[in-house]
Amino acid sequence: MTDVVPGEELRILVFGQSNATGEHLADPFQAWPKLVAAELGAHLKRPTSLVIRPIYVHAPGVEKYLDRELERYRPDVVLFGASAFAFAQKMVVVSVRRRFGNRVASGYQWLESRTDRTTRHSEVGSRANRLARRTMIKLFGAEPLAAYATVIDGLETALKRLAREEQLSVTVFQMNPIAAADGDAAISKQIAAFDAEVLEMAHRLHFAHIDVRVALNVVPDQRSLMFPDRLHYTTRAHRIMADCVLRAFENGT
Repeated sequence: MTDVVPGEELRILVFGQSNATGEHLADPFQAWPKLVAAELGAHLKRPTSLVIRPIYVHAPGVEKYLDRELERYRPDVVLFGASAFAFAQKMVVVSVRRRFGNRVASGYQWLESRTDRTTRHSEVGSRANRLARRTMIKLFGAEPLAAYATVIDGLETALKRLAREEQLSVTVFQMNPIAAADGDAAISKQIAAFDAEVLEMAHRLHFAHIDVRVALNVVPDQRSLMFPDRLHYTTRAHRIMADCVLRAFENGT
């Protein structure tokens, strides 16, 4: 853990996907990393800066990407989001791309994103969104972005790269989509295996580990935590996740 020096700026670098940026929220400043940064400075009595950068461990070149980002931002703390979405969440756009090519897939993705933005914040719109998604899945099918092995290999490469930074405090932040398995026994088994591998990597590399699903899964109304796309967390879920991270800082985890 990096020593806390009163008065010096604490530089936090978050590696995550769209759930880290809050681009899907009505107010992006309610995303969990931004809530953490806003409240952590007051708790530690020192200025705090926050940078959020995308990370897709299944994509090629992840180690060189981390080289550039660490050199550019020189963080004291890294919060690294480990998510199963790439292999666990089947997406219509992947099937559309395979069947019709990149141009049609890009158009479909734009339409899907636009529909999400205009419907996700109303109950009627959410119901229509869910119906439309079920229809698209029946018409075109849905496939994951990457194979399980590709995600695991990329994740290990990324975490080993972070471990080379001796003065860097790293926390692995686990936040698999709640609805990812969707009743699929095979996907549920893969997610369980992924969880075990992430925890083993974190312990082996001496990283802190936070699994926010422990707090999310006890919420009685699970539908209130996710938008209809079953990928993105709502403002309520982001508040819960932020509290998990803040508690970890407070108790010295």
